[in-house]
Amino acid sequence: MKLNRLISGAAALLFFCACAWAQPVSSLKVEGNHEVAASYILQNVKTRVGAELDRAVVMSDIQAIYDLGFFSYVDAQVESAADGLVLTYVVTENPVIKDLRFQGNTVY
Repeated sequence: MKLNRLISGAAALLFFCACAWAQPVSSLKVEGNHEVAASYILQNVKTRVGAELDRAVVMSDIQAIYDLGFFSYVDAQVESAADGLVLTYVVTENPVIKDLRFQGNTVY
């Protein structure tokens, strides 16, 4: 599991353009979340709008989102915008157990 996190984090960094790191973050987004609110996810990351994008901080943000325990996959994507960079955290939530049934149980 930790190896998957490290691999996905390393893959995320490969997508970042070296020139993008000196630009400010204009927007933070979360994609792929259905049960967990984006506001809850974003309150657990250190990257802030207006701050310059930092690889180490993005990596720690990815780990912080994993550490919430709700996600099986977390990645970060950066896109250029007119006023800076848009940082999007792409997540895949763990499956939610909606029903639990016991069959064949007998009391002795």
